Amino acid sequence: MEKFDIIIIGAGAAGLMAAKIVSRAKKKVCILEARNRIGGRVHTLIKNGFSKPVEAGAEFIHGKLPVTISLLKEAGIKYYETDGELWQLKNDKLLRRNDFIEHADQLMKKLNELNHDISIAELMNTYFKDEKYSGMKKSLQQYMEGYDAADISYASSLALKKDWQKEDDEQYRIEGGYQLLLDHLKNTCLQNGCSIHLSTIVKKINWKDDYAEVITKDNNSFFSNKVIITVPLPFLTGEEIDAGISFESSLPTVSEAAKQIGYGSVIKIVLEFTHAFWETGEYRRAKNMFFLFSDEKIPTWWSQLPDKTPILTGWLAGPKANALANEDDDFILQQALLSLSSIFAIDIKILRQFLKASLIHDWMADPFSKGAYSYNTIASAAAKKILATPVANTLFFAGEALDDNSNATVEGALNSGKDVAEKMLNIL
Repeated sequence: MEKFDIIIIGAGAAGLMAAKIVSRAKKKVCILEARNRIGGRVHTLIKNGFSKPVEAGAEFIHGKLPVTISLLKEAGIKYYETDGELWQLKNDKLLRRNDFIEHADQLMKKLNELNHDISIAELMNTYFKDEKYSGMKKSLQQYMEGYDAADISYASSLALKKDWQKEDDEQYRIEGGYQLLLDHLKNTCLQNGCSIHLSTIVKKINWKDDYAEVITKDNNSFFSNKVIITVPLPFLTGEEIDAGISFESSLPTVSEAAKQIGYGSVIKIVLEFTHAFWETGEYRRAKNMFFLFSDEKIPTWWSQLPDKTPILTGWLAGPKANALANEDDDFILQQALLSLSSIFAIDIKILRQFLKASLIHDWMADPFSKGAYSYNTIASAAAKKILATPVANTLFFAGEALDDNSNATVEGALNSGKDVAEKMLNIL
């Protein structure tokens, strides 16, 4: 029977970051990963037909984020700032847009006046009833559903205020894709003596103070003194799903807390064309376009600027993504092309002739994520405190959803893994 100091469940950003830190402290570490690859919701693909690696999952670095940037520099991985303008299809015309949300200054003023938390839906219905705010309400809903993958009936207004107060306008991409960063973490872990087991689905954890038996779907057992659990929220709720984890001594506070934090859906569509028809003026033109917003079935699109590879990425998130949850890739591709056809006033047959390659990833259908990332509800702050508290100094939880400052991002996952690892080392 092989015993470890620490077992980490999940080889995504949080799990690998935690493993990097605890293994550096000469602890015997084992990582158990359900997928046949590392990375979790980071998934860079080299796919036939595409001129460059494409991101099925995380793509952007949202500002000068300290943990991410530090790791990139440590690994010697290049990154670059995005570029371009915001565009919007409005009243059947393509127009430049100054900001993601109309009347953003008035919205921020009201958020600053709030002395208790309410949902975004309640905020709009209470304080912005006037017809003149219809554009703002629509763009705010689009932002919350699109950017945060959130349901506005549950999303927290105070969390939105906090996000805006610290928001950095700069966005970056990693040259060669996010996978390079995750591979760097994996290689560091292996150099430190970690063992990594892929295609290993954890089903149950038997535990008592300073002892745990982790049992897999194949009835293999791994033993350790401590366990760090970095799986996405749906796998902690106690629901009967393939990669859900049960605990011998039940943890109702943990499962209830996992349900209180929002968790959003995303369908991502990456399309490469023969040329950037949106730049040429052959049809409707959106010159120097970075992001484009519309009311189409696939409403949000972005380019690769400053990289001129003619790729457009379509994004459907939040409750609207649920409407396509059971559709196949061909249907979703058709909806994407119909959306672009309408946005740019281009015949769909011509659009298909321009299409070189496509990738569609429905994160709801992914058996080991069941969605994309978390968002803050009114109940999230209390729920995060519960999940951030170790159970008998034996079970520890980490992941993007538990980070207070950068949830829903790779930075949040890295930071959470780092915090938990350091907390654990302090008691070992």
